[in-house]
Amino acid sequence: MPTWDTIGKVRMTPKGEFDSSLPYEVLDIVLNSNMNKLYIAKQDVPVNSSLDNTAYWIKILDSSNAMIVLGDSIATLQEVKNYLGIT
Repeated sequence: MPTWDTIGKVRMTPKGEFDSSLPYEVLDIVLNSNMNKLYIAKQDVPVNSSLDNTAYWIKILDSSNAMIVLGDSIATLQEVKNYLGIT
């Protein structure tokens, strides 16, 4: 039976603007504001990995006009950027 110390990461973590010089963990969410895209890590991501690498990233939002579900709310990309602290 899993215990709290073995179950692993269970919630998404907003990390702000993507930086390829940083490592990321599974379920980290990053933003590419130049392309109006939002990604979530499928597994731990090593440094120097591109957002185009589908072994590590899933694109979850691809448009400044799109809407995304955040818990019980729906948000625009600008609202997500505000939540992540990106202006």
